[in-house]
Amino acid sequence: MLDWYPTPAYEDGFVAPDPLNPKILYMAGSTDGIVKVIKPTNQWVDVSPNVDTTLVLRRTGDQPMIFSCSNPRELLAGFQYLYSTTDGGVTWKRISPDLGATGGGNAAATINAITTSNAAPGVMWVGLSNGRVKVTKNHGATWDDASIPGVTPIAGGRGTGVSAIDASYVDPGAAYVSINWGMADNAPAFYRTHDYGKTWTKIVKGLPAGQVSGSYSRVIRADIRKAGLLFAGTESGMYVTFDEGDNWQSLMLNLPNTSYRDIVVKNNDLVAATYGRSIWILDDISPLRQMTPDTASEPVHVFKPGDAIRVRRNVNTGTPFPPEMPHGDNPPEGAIIHYNLGTAAKHVTLDLLDAAGAVVRRYSSDPIPAIPEPPPPVPTEWIYVAQPMPTASGMHR
Repeated sequence: MLDWYPTPAYEDGFVAPDPLNPKILYMAGSTDGIVKVIKPTNQWVDVSPNVDTTLVLRRTGDQPMIFSCSNPRELLAGFQYLYSTTDGGVTWKRISPDLGATGGGNAAATINAITTSNAAPGVMWVGLSNGRVKVTKNHGATWDDASIPGVTPIAGGRGTGVSAIDASYVDPGAAYVSINWGMADNAPAFYRTHDYGKTWTKIVKGLPAGQVSGSYSRVIRADIRKAGLLFAGTESGMYVTFDEGDNWQSLMLNLPNTSYRDIVVKNNDLVAATYGRSIWILDDISPLRQMTPDTASEPVHVFKPGDAIRVRRNVNTGTPFPPEMPHGDNPPEGAIIHYNLGTAAKHVTLDLLDAAGAVVRRYSSDPIPAIPEPPPPVPTEWIYVAQPMPTASGMHR
């Protein structure tokens, strides 16, 4: 993972890769514009509608932009208006009134978060810097106020208002919102609706508040496959809920205590972006999608593995990166099999069978004998050492 390149994006701005051409990127630039970058030449051009200064557009420092779920050619960008382009920024169309002109006593509000519905084309939500929420069911022809009762800017707050909004992948009227007023209200504030914002439910049970490092909300995302499975990031941690926010629990594992600014579910993987502490990937969240309230109480539970692709093994003669070189770790090779033990076991065995029922591979918790020959003259971290299956209670892979 050394193929990282600097871009003209702002340090905490959005980046939107073209879903039809991965060589084209759009990003919030440091010059208050929307920058279009074309790889591999890295040529870039400002395609923002505010190139026309007579429009007098307002935008936040972390201006949102996303591609529509229903139209991969449509890029949406937030100012005080919602703008749309389907020709790569050559022309822009305004598809909302000034959504920040009224409400909350803040006439200078701007769009800070955008989401479109996978369940119903034409349904779009936006969140504003003053905490207000707006929704359209007809691709911007008309807009309704869907604001959360009681959510207004807090004096001295330095947050972003609606820091994230995500439409449900299964329910056209459902959405999830993150409210952020910074340390002025150092507590998480996540909400859900199932009726296009007519009513909202606060969903924070199990989330810590008052942490010195910050407990306020940053981002919330729904899983793309399982209803009720949500992921949330705060100023200090990552969390998961299996019941649509009624109960949250930590998903930190080996993550650092830092600010989690965005979350993406890509196929079977969960990707978390932090503010200065790297991008993190949780490989294969199939077990999270299969968990039920009874899973933990079962003596043993083997989860159905996610899809694995068999490829020819790497025959590259290069050596691994030295430990002092910053680089990312690759996911585990082959199929990933997860199992959960309700209590510690004395012995564990896992048999893999073919279609005829014959055992083709066996793993167990038995000690693995050392190879009866001298190790090669290379650093020890280059050598893979097989480990027996764990027998402690809890989740293993």
